Amino acid sequence: ASVCSKCPNNSWSNGNHTSCFLKEIEFLSWTEPFGIALALFAVLGVLLTAFVLGVFVQFRDTPIVKASNRELSFLLLFSLICCFSSSLIFIGEPQDWMCRLRQPAFGISFVLCISCILVKTNRVLLVFEAKIPTSLHRKWWGLNLQFLLVFLFTFVQVMICVVWLYNAPPGSYKNYNIDEIIIITCNEGSMMALGFLIGYTCLLAAVCFFFAFKSRKLPENFTEAKFITFSMLIFFIVWISFIPAYFSTYGKFVSAVEVIAILASSFSLLACIFFNKVYIILLKPSRNTIEEVRCSTAAHAFKAAAKATLRHSSASRKRSSSVGGSSASSPSSSISLKTNGNETESPSTRRHSHKPRSLLKL
Repeated sequence: ASVCSKCPNNSWSNGNHTSCFLKEIEFLSWTEPFGIALALFAVLGVLLTAFVLGVFVQFRDTPIVKASNRELSFLLLFSLICCFSSSLIFIGEPQDWMCRLRQPAFGISFVLCISCILVKTNRVLLVFEAKIPTSLHRKWWGLNLQFLLVFLFTFVQVMICVVWLYNAPPGSYKNYNIDEIIIITCNEGSMMALGFLIGYTCLLAAVCFFFAFKSRKLPENFTEAKFITFSMLIFFIVWISFIPAYFSTYGKFVSAVEVIAILASSFSLLACIFFNKVYIILLKPSRNTIEEVRCSTAAHAFKAAAKATLRHSSASRKRSSSVGGSSASSPSSSISLKTNGNETESPSTRRHSHKPRSLLKL
């Protein structure tokens, strides 16, 4: 009588149970077409971002670059290069160091990127809506404070990653439960920590969207409000779609879904915020002048002053009508006093009689 023995974990039995065959190993490989395509898009993103950074450095003294807060723009472009580069860690055979590095690299890069956009937008909004002298805003919203805020926002994400790696570090995992294949993937260690990482990123993106929406009417030379708003909408659509896709797939497709989400978000930020500026710098230099910036700023100031004047006039008319109504209903306004046989007008009557005719007609 024949004796059956169990096949090892890395092999599977044929239908007749006569022999064992080695299982194929599955992960998002550098050599398969899907992995190659994702890697090419990531490299393309790095090259495009480096090109934009080179243009901004070359034309750093022009009005368009200065008005966009060039120092934070440089840091923003550097963070986008990190975002595109972080997607490459998701490709290849998962190893422990890759699993521990890929989520923190993605999370910190994105928070650094969104923090730069948030601080840039909020600074311009506060300056244009200032009710106190601009010198105070320059003092409190100087470059050092801007970088400090970016550092603090990013530091929160760094601490989330440190606690995650200390308490429940991710690692590579081999799934032998599927016939014919062995799936090598990353065990994230703590899905709650991953949720905090993505949730904090989305929270900053929501705040950034709020400030961008508030600053949508500022001069275009100083704010990319409508482009930031559009890019944040794409960001939310991508990551809201990512969550069900992430939990409904398995194997190499889990990594592929996250790479697609990272690339889509990064390309949306790069295209929406910088492509229009690069187009003006390289192909429309007539719009990259101090006169153009001054005209845009003056037009915004004129509109703001006109709105303020209208609000002030409306409030003044309301106060005048309320005062006039109360004076007309007061008995003292229509009573004249007699002193030594002479009529004396009441104080309220004298005040109204001294008003110019033109104002009374109004």
